[in-house]
Formats: sequence, C-alpha cells, structure tokens
Amino acid sequence: MNALAQPRVELFKKDLEVRRQELISSLGSLEQESRSFDHSEPQDLGDRSNTTYTKEFVFQRRAQARRLLRLIEGALDRIDDGTFGQCTNCGREIGEKRLEAIPWTLYCRDCQEQFERTPSEGPGS
Repeated sequence: MNALAQPRVELFKKDLEVRRQELISSLGSLEQESRSFDHSEPQDLGDRSNTTYTKEFVFQRRAQARRLLRLIEGALDRIDDGTFGQCTNCGREIGEKRLEAIPWTLYCRDCQEQFERTPSEGPGS
C-alpha cells in the first residue's frame, strides 16, 4: 500500500512532467546536432577523428536521455495507476527521501542494493 499523501504525489507528478518536457526538448536538440554531422565531410584525419568522437558522444547522450525519458514515463504511469512509491520488485514502500532524489526509481533501497551486488541477476530474477 502506498503511504504517500496525494498532495505529495501530485508534486512528484509535476516535477516528473517538467523533467519529461526538458528531456523531450533536449532530445530534439541532440537530434538536430546529430543530423548536422551528416552534412559535413571533414577533410583531414584529425577532423574525421574529432567528428567521429563527437558523433559517438552525442549518440551516448541521446541514448541516456531516451532511457531516462522511459523511466520518467514509467513513473508517471505508476502515478496514474496508483503504484507510485512502491517497489516493482518486492512491493514494499520506497522511502520518500529516495523518491525525492530519484523520483523515477523502480526499486526500494534494499532491492537496488541487491541488484547492484548481483547485476547479472537483478531484482525479481
């Protein structure tokens, strides 16, 4: 059972919605930046190496932003279905301080620690 008061949940929801919009905007900028590389042909080896590095860096930032966006959208879904603040592994309540730090978290502290100790297994395995 989720012990978070509804006004508190609404604050988390607003924060998550703001973060979602920021990420969507950021992804748009990263997409434009990525496309700009397709139109430039560096001439020398140093320029090509620098462009390749920058492309990879932008690709990694896009991948991280997409992953975080999925986690945020999942948290918003959990708010909608009433399971926000509940560990998706064990069902126990996630501490409010943890939610304040990482509102899109899926796991309580104990399950997260277990996951980090045995990453090949992960929670719920």
